[in-house]
Amino acid sequence: MDSYNFILQLAFLVSFAVIIFVVASAMPRIPEGEEKTGAQSWVGKLPLKKMDMFVAEVKSKTLRRAKIIILKIENFINKHLHKDKGGSGLGGPKV
Repeated sequence: MDSYNFILQLAFLVSFAVIIFVVASAMPRIPEGEEKTGAQSWVGKLPLKKMDMFVAEVKSKTLRRAKIIILKIENFINKHLHKDKGGSGLGGPKV
């Protein structure tokens, strides 16, 4: 029962992080000509372009790996489905 709670909490947090990432990437950037004060000057020092490239690279690699895992699961299921067509499944051989 605890593993189900953990999986649900993990799924919730991952979906929340995806929502935050999508909102943050859709927000417009501050133009270079404006004067920055306080927190804006601190945020201006962050290497946002490098961070964006890193996030895009990690996202791409993660999606590729997820695709491979999904394809492996699909192949595993298909192998078992084709095995069961021969009559050696749970129902036993058909007479």
